[in-house]
Amino acid sequence: MKVNKFLIGAAALSLGSAVCAQEIHIGGYVDYSSTLATQVVNKAPGADEWDATQVGAEFGPVQNGIHFLNLDATALNVDFHTNVWIGAGLGPWYADVPQYIDRSVYNGSNGFDASADDASTPIGQMWVCTHFIDDQLRFYTGNFASNGWNAGYVFGGYVLGGQKIEGLAGRTKGNDSAFSGVEVLPHALTGFKAIVGFPVAPFVDSYEKFNEWSHFIKSVKFMTQYRWLLYNVTFNAGVRPNFYRTNGDGYSDEYTESLFGEAFLQVDMPSLVYGVQLNASYDFRWREAEVDGDITVSGDDWSKTTFSHILQASARFTNLVEGWSFGVEDRFAYYQPHYLAVNETAIYNVLAVSGEHPISGTSYAFGFNTQFMYGQDANGTCTGNGWSDDQKAYASDLVAFDANFMGLDGETAPASGSAGRYFSVYGYPYVQKNFANGFTRLGVELQYKHLETSNVLEAFAWRVPLTLTFWW
Repeated sequence: MKVNKFLIGAAALSLGSAVCAQEIHIGGYVDYSSTLATQVVNKAPGADEWDATQVGAEFGPVQNGIHFLNLDATALNVDFHTNVWIGAGLGPWYADVPQYIDRSVYNGSNGFDASADDASTPIGQMWVCTHFIDDQLRFYTGNFASNGWNAGYVFGGYVLGGQKIEGLAGRTKGNDSAFSGVEVLPHALTGFKAIVGFPVAPFVDSYEKFNEWSHFIKSVKFMTQYRWLLYNVTFNAGVRPNFYRTNGDGYSDEYTESLFGEAFLQVDMPSLVYGVQLNASYDFRWREAEVDGDITVSGDDWSKTTFSHILQASARFTNLVEGWSFGVEDRFAYYQPHYLAVNETAIYNVLAVSGEHPISGTSYAFGFNTQFMYGQDANGTCTGNGWSDDQKAYASDLVAFDANFMGLDGETAPASGSAGRYFSVYGYPYVQKNFANGFTRLGVELQYKHLETSNVLEAFAWRVPLTLTFWW
């Protein structure tokens, strides 16, 4: 019933917008991928024998299918953007997780209140941009929950995609989906622009302390960009003093304690070297070392500031081998003592290499994607998939250690208490058929991982994904 009401309302809105809009575009995206077969072979810590799951099939992707319906309209100096996210069964996207995150309906560790209207809305985003002074000044406001939104101030890597840099708004834990801000694009400074704003949130009880100016002013978000036109080189930078927690995952109902502060630098060079596209970034984070009142083994209070560092470099080669395009990307993270957890220190590195070769005279191509991961920590606190939820919140879900490229669960984590070493290798060869507005792909994913602390976990997994994706 909720979906029907929404669709009727969306249709009325579209009709009304079409009457006065100078330009209107309705588009969408559909992903009906599935897994034809999958299996995990696991040797649990302390076990002598390998244990294999039954070969099975899965409907994918993990979001239970994706349908986007986008509406973009321009009327005079106003841009309006909205979309609907619904699953394959025309129900809420991504199981029970709402698209519009509202802390007022989040009941701590018990999850979202399914009885609340906002807990099941299919709206992915709804925001407005208003242009002033010959487009030298823009005002943004609304909800940007559909994905991490950065207004074009952060560029993705050429193999791994989205950067380990928090956006201006998004739907991840701690990253407010609401944003209101001002962007300047002065004609006198060609190639320069900057944006500054705040996560202006609904004023309900659970936001009361968060919205007090003594805390709210610290949540300011700032990004800037300069494009050097002569060499087509773009420099991006940004800072946010505080990144506030949301409710849930064992945290209290207070929103005035920052998970971390963040600053970043990035340079993008798509044509500086002939046949090579390059970009690199550095993400720097800081926070108080005390974790929910935890103390060190010795009883000392580590409330001093600690830091994390993430370095990324990527390249795409279009003339290295005739008919092929190759990508390579490396990401390295270093978490200083007590950043992830009291007395814990860790490093993490992932190297990814990809390639694709169109078959001449056809719409087919074949390619591959490979990733090699190595991580190490002082106390072996990594689980089978990554550091624990509480620790990941401080590192951010987007940055946390991950040895599980395929997203497969079920293995028993190795024990903690001694230094950990973690290794994983992943490969994905595929054949792809391209269409004018999409593609279908068939391949085989393979992954082996070895996680070692005071004991050892080994696991091998494979699956056969069939990707079917279209957009318009």
